[in-house]
Amino acid sequence: MRYIWWLVRRQPARVLRGSLVGTAWMVGLAGRPYLISRAVDDGLRANDRRVLTLWVAAIVAAGFGLAYLGIMRHRTMTFVREDATARSAGVLLRQLAGIGAVLPRKLAAGEVATVGGADIGHVSAVLTMTGPGWVRSSRTRSSPSCCGRSRRSWRCSCCSAYR
Repeated sequence: MRYIWWLVRRQPARVLRGSLVGTAWMVGLAGRPYLISRAVDDGLRANDRRVLTLWVAAIVAAGFGLAYLGIMRHRTMTFVREDATARSAGVLLRQLAGIGAVLPRKLAAGEVATVGGADIGHVSAVLTMTGPGWVRSSRTRSSPSCCGRSRRSWRCSCCSAYR
């Protein structure tokens, strides 16, 4: 958890922007059903084409606004994920460089690359939650970690690079 907060503190403005835009986008999702109900009540039931046209214009405008907010949310959260991926890769590489020649005797290079890459991907996906959002990972969460135990979270029990 400390590592996630460290990543958030490295990009506070971006995370705040993602949270605000994401929240506005989610709140805006509730507005369109309201606009549709008003168009039905005020325009269709009252048989008033002018009012109906105004409500339809409001629905279209809300659609464009939501599309813009959705694009900006996705764009911002992609930047948050990519920044977290780059920082996590840097931390992992510094840790591996510190371990040095001892590592090849304990683990195969492929295991380190696979587990490290998977963990970095999971950390990046966790940061998507800072701005209301959700990213689906194609990786399974029960793949074996470098220690041979089954991994149930984003952090491998053998990797302590961020401590």
